[in-house]
Amino acid sequence: MKQTGGWLGIKGKREFDEFHQEKRRLRQRFIYNTFGISFIDFCKQGLPTASANISFFGAFGLVSIFLTRISLPQIINSKYSLLLNFIYPSAFIIATNLIFYPIWPQVLKKEKFLSIIWLLSVLYISIIIPTIFSFATNFLSTQMVISLINCIAISVMLKWNVTIFLIFIGTFFAIFYLYCFVDGINIENLQLQMSYLLLFLSGALISFLKPYKDMNKYQEPLSKVSQKLQDISEQALNLLILKQDILSNLNQEIQTPIENIGTGSSILNQNKNNLDKYNQDSVELVHKEYQKLQTYVNKLVDLSELNAGNVTLKYQDINFEELVENVVNQYKDFQLKDPNIHCNINTQAKHLITTCDPDKISQCLEYLICNAVNFTKQGKIIILLENQSTVIKETMVQTIKCSIIDEGIGIPENELEYIFEAFAKSSYSSNPGKGLGLALCQRIIQLHHGMIWAENNKTKSGATFIFMIPRRSVLS
Repeated sequence: MKQTGGWLGIKGKREFDEFHQEKRRLRQRFIYNTFGISFIDFCKQGLPTASANISFFGAFGLVSIFLTRISLPQIINSKYSLLLNFIYPSAFIIATNLIFYPIWPQVLKKEKFLSIIWLLSVLYISIIIPTIFSFATNFLSTQMVISLINCIAISVMLKWNVTIFLIFIGTFFAIFYLYCFVDGINIENLQLQMSYLLLFLSGALISFLKPYKDMNKYQEPLSKVSQKLQDISEQALNLLILKQDILSNLNQEIQTPIENIGTGSSILNQNKNNLDKYNQDSVELVHKEYQKLQTYVNKLVDLSELNAGNVTLKYQDINFEELVENVVNQYKDFQLKDPNIHCNINTQAKHLITTCDPDKISQCLEYLICNAVNFTKQGKIIILLENQSTVIKETMVQTIKCSIIDEGIGIPENELEYIFEAFAKSSYSSNPGKGLGLALCQRIIQLHHGMIWAENNKTKSGATFIFMIPRRSVLS
């Protein structure tokens, strides 16, 4: 404050604001988790993980009720005869029904209904009944032991927050009932009050400390796994940065030595008839490998230019159906030599006029068709063309939808999300591709403000690659 110029503000204001925003998010999350949960969701938290536990609890409830019945003094039986005549039959019916849970009809086993019945049964048998008789018998030692056993039992079966809630609600209901409808609560001995307080606290502490005991058991292994995951994430990030640097630095200079090799191999290939058979085969092999290398480098350069944003689309009004037919015919003439694979176009719309860069879209179609052929040993490859309206950048847009449907081996479901990343290859793939074609397709479609994705066929084998581009270049 004593600096020249007065108050200069907070150093690192962005970090300061982020810290307060994080505190606000945590506070809102706590409020939502505390008050935003519905009664049904709360009941579902109390459901046991194993259905057999419901039957076990029913048997435990019968034993608890029987012990309570035989341990009550005769004077209590006479004094609270009306209450006992209701409690014993009702608790017996509930416990017996829980024992026979495995033969319940399926309509009663629905999670919503079962969770409510289960939680109310536990509340009634293990909390309300033992609490009522603990107060009614003026904290007779046998009744207190039964109450403690019930608290321990439900703390083992239920989550700690559900257990504490049931103990509070059950105790309050029992005290309220005795105070209002029987003859009040008569507690004259401070030792008895302390004993019951300890009983309540023991059940609460057991249920509260149980999850932390389980958590501490696995805390050390989890911390080691977390550290390993962090190390792996850092390594993956470094590799990703390195990959992006390589792609962003590719330019025409890398093509110069390759073009020189290509010129030499082309000259040798044109004059190979002057060589013997062995050298002719060698020259042909060199020329084929040069063509593969040239294709790979061209893809790398194209991807580098697209990632760097150095590509300007040359929009033209074209007939999209004719564009697809030209690409398919060229592919059939030069690359599709397998008679077991048939490529057909299915047009389900008229007047497929669109504005796009025909060269880039043709390149995308060629890569997608080539990908379909590589994964299809035999069968049909169908190119389906449709008109469809969709929302792109919060705007309803008329688009052309192109689906390339193959009958190949499909794609693993967990790889569909990453199949368009550079250098990504399906684990089902055995072809020597480098995983650049689909990445280029995604960049081209995104540059047209469109969408592209892949999905497995539902009624037959194979996969479908779909892209949608606006019919008019209305997005900037």
